[in-house]
Amino acid sequence: MSVKNGRHLTWFEMLGNWSFGDYGKLETIKMAWDVSINVLKLDQHKIYISVYKDDQESYDIWKDIIGVDPKHIYRFGDLENGDDENFWSMGPVGPCGPCTELFYDLGPEAGTSAEDVMGGEGDRYMEYWNNVFMQYNRDEEGTLTPLPALSVDTGMGLERIVMILQNKMSVFDTDVFQPMMRDIAAMVNADPNDPQQRIDLQVIADHIRSLTFVISEGGQFSNEGRGYVLRRILRRAVRHGRKLGFQGPFLWRIAPLVAREFEGVYKLPEHIIENTAMTLRDEEERFFRTIDRGMGRIHAMMDLHSASGQSVITGPEAFELYDTFGFPVDLTEIEAAERGFTVDADGFRSEMEAQRARSRQSARFYDDGGGEWVTLREGGGQGFAGYGLGELAVTAQRYRQEGDRVELVLTETPFYAESGGEIADRGQLIITDGPTIVIEDVQKINGIIHHFGRCDSAVHIESDTSLTITVDLEYRRQKTLHHSATHLMHAALKVVVGEHVEQKGSVVEPTRLRFDFSHSQPLTPRRALRC
Repeated sequence: MSVKNGRHLTWFEMLGNWSFGDYGKLETIKMAWDVSINVLKLDQHKIYISVYKDDQESYDIWKDIIGVDPKHIYRFGDLENGDDENFWSMGPVGPCGPCTELFYDLGPEAGTSAEDVMGGEGDRYMEYWNNVFMQYNRDEEGTLTPLPALSVDTGMGLERIVMILQNKMSVFDTDVFQPMMRDIAAMVNADPNDPQQRIDLQVIADHIRSLTFVISEGGQFSNEGRGYVLRRILRRAVRHGRKLGFQGPFLWRIAPLVAREFEGVYKLPEHIIENTAMTLRDEEERFFRTIDRGMGRIHAMMDLHSASGQSVITGPEAFELYDTFGFPVDLTEIEAAERGFTVDADGFRSEMEAQRARSRQSARFYDDGGGEWVTLREGGGQGFAGYGLGELAVTAQRYRQEGDRVELVLTETPFYAESGGEIADRGQLIITDGPTIVIEDVQKINGIIHHFGRCDSAVHIESDTSLTITVDLEYRRQKTLHHSATHLMHAALKVVVGEHVEQKGSVVEPTRLRFDFSHSQPLTPRRALRC
């Protein structure tokens, strides 16, 4: 998430065009050159090209048809040696193919280090256009097989091309960012010409764009997945804001500036921005309640280590900061680096894994140690037998028992497995000439439906043992009512609270329901009653 250089952003605008089995390399390259030279009026002598090392067709088009000087065409990438430069893949398997990219030489004033060369990590040669030619399918062995038709995916970074057209050395010097950075600086009398304060302003301006657009489209802060990435972005922006002099929540005040800058381009209605600002303020307030204590703790740790000649924050210490003070490890690493410290990242991960193991052990009634499987048939059976069934004659695929706990995989089942916040059906499994198993839970594990139950007697099932499974239909009916109620509640919330409300989860049980939705603050009693 670094924005210390002049070209990387957490949120950017991508201009592009696509072809699915229509035009190919020649037409794509011609269009890229035509737009670059005749529309954008770029200096063709400053344009450099990269192709994958084996993509002779693209190389020949650039050299022989477009007329680019061979000294301006570079071959990059070597899959055989693990270098996937200029070769795009959807994943380890699937569609893939070579790329050809366009770079613009910003001149020696943009950088003269060893990295400021074509293909280097410096800022002098700015990639502004990429053409991906999906012409192969890669299988599990890595074999590339030509696809029946070539598809093209092209992309051009708007902020980068604006930087080139405005003769700037950084995207943050363009009119895309400057108005917002000036307004942020004015809030705390910051100096945009001070090198460190400039970085702080860049981080805030970039991060608030990401936060505003993601939250305005229903994104939410959380401790996992994309929501955790969003939380990290906010916390990093807050840290840079504190360095500028902001003493309390401030990002929520900047969100309207983002809407102002994109007015007429993206529709960000006033009520959406108000909700986004409130969501930001609530998250900032939560973070500010812990950040001062956390900062005090981390600096106390480093003072103690410095006194004994140590310069490493241990894994347990980093985990304490995360678990007690809400400090993500990357924030700990940033604070540590400023005083010449490092963080034992491996030790931190070990502490995290130990916590996850403890959580898994306490959260699940059944685990992998729940007795030895008795396998009667291979496979997972046919699974769900269909809606509305209350009783079904079945046989077993496999089962296991430990004490009074029993787990079974059946040839098929009328039970609804837990899904989408709705808990599973319950009922009974009757063994002909044997005991009855009370089914308490049904889960889909790796695509196979598992039944979890209890039986006081020893269970013995053969491959031809007749089993009858029955569903508690009244229990299911009560769940159905609450499931329908979640849909009605969602519709009511959109009318009473606003169209921005989106479902974020639910719990559907026979005696209650819970509906999670995106909104920046608790409902007032009046609004809650109207829902």
